[in-house]
Amino acid sequence: MKRLIISFVTVVIVASGTVFVSAYVMRSPRPVSESYENRLTAVNVKAPITQLLPAFTERDLVTLTDCYIALIKQEIDDDYCLVDVTTTAELYQGFDKIATRDVSEAHVSYYFTEKEDGVYLRPTALPPWFEKDTPYRLTQVSDEEVIVEQTIEDLELYGPYQIRFWFSYTDQWRISQVDTISLEPN
Repeated sequence: MKRLIISFVTVVIVASGTVFVSAYVMRSPRPVSESYENRLTAVNVKAPITQLLPAFTERDLVTLTDCYIALIKQEIDDDYCLVDVTTTAELYQGFDKIATRDVSEAHVSYYFTEKEDGVYLRPTALPPWFEKDTPYRLTQVSDEEVIVEQTIEDLELYGPYQIRFWFSYTDQWRISQVDTISLEPN
């Protein structure tokens, strides 16, 4: 008889527990998922932005500087009119992909002139620029900013100089500033 009573009490307790848990789940249909979503949101909010930014690489450096100078020395006709670009607005669109407007504006206004029949290149020397086969120093200022410094010794046209590039990340890496310092003795 004791066994029967113990079995009966056990069944009642298990059934009561099942009813209680079922009632709780019915009132709150997604307690586990909501908890998981809240934890996931908390993790995402706390995740550092740096994990989302691609690191600046030597490939970025060479690609951006090569593309920039290629836009200045692009194909022209016999009259120095650009073949593939008809307005300075189009020219800026190309530069905007690899540099900030502050950087490109100085070069576009110096090297190019827009006329009714197209955009013309001023026939002159290219600006002092990054040389990929010459040693350089890369300094990471922050996750969104890198400085590259290079000293060019053997340049007959400009004499020795140091060039400093700032690269900034917004939605992609871009050249954000360029400074050239002459190393010629006065």
